Amino acid sequence: MNKFIFVLIIAFLLYSCSDNDSTSQTNSEIQPRSLSSFWIFDNYSIDSNNIEKKSNNYDSVVVTGQKTLLDRVGTIFFSTTKNYNGQELATSEYYMYEENQKLFMHSSRFNQFLQGGGQLGLPFTFKEQWVKVADMNDDDWKAYEDEIPETVFMGLGTISGKLLITGEKKGKKDFYLNNKKFQSNEFYLIVSFNGNLKLQQAPIPVNLNFEQKIYIQFVNGIGLVQQINLPTKVQLFGFTFPGSKSVLTKYLIK
Repeated sequence: MNKFIFVLIIAFLLYSCSDNDSTSQTNSEIQPRSLSSFWIFDNYSIDSNNIEKKSNNYDSVVVTGQKTLLDRVGTIFFSTTKNYNGQELATSEYYMYEENQKLFMHSSRFNQFLQGGGQLGLPFTFKEQWVKVADMNDDDWKAYEDEIPETVFMGLGTISGKLLITGEKKGKKDFYLNNKKFQSNEFYLIVSFNGNLKLQQAPIPVNLNFEQKIYIQFVNGIGLVQQINLPTKVQLFGFTFPGSKSVLTKYLIK
């Protein structure tokens, strides 16, 4: 990404000789947050064999305002899922703020995932806080950690354990939109749970673990361009929840 405007002629010539197939963005924002900006994403499902299939729906996301949470002014992103017949399937709202090239998301977004949006349907919630999801200046970080007390789970018994989110900067990656190549910054999040399930009819607890791997790509000045939630295997039950993929197809930054 070019962060400075070079006024010297020699610098201009060097810039002119750069890769003409690659589109650069001068805005240094990881995720633009100006009012009425919008993004449209095509959705895909990913099965347990990592085979992708295009879904019959898409997401549109628009910036609708601001909201103060935990002494931070977060930007409101309103998301609508529709099928290609125009029927509205779901709506949700999430919040983000950015400072010093770090992007934070309010924990309520992760609750939407745990409680059914991501198909896991777990009975506990993230405690309220801002979770760092991207950092241009740090290679890896612990974004969230909490001990979950015994909680009733699916009528089987009680569940307890540790809920953890870690993040990692993966580096640069090409992203293509409308036959133009952009250089994105890719990050890797792992949402994991390591705990025990105490069954009503069994005296000995059994291990209950899962690890959700999420790849996210941002293009400076455009924002999120792709998110991949890999299929998640729950060790206790021996099955895998399908994953998903969202790919930017259209955007407008106000």
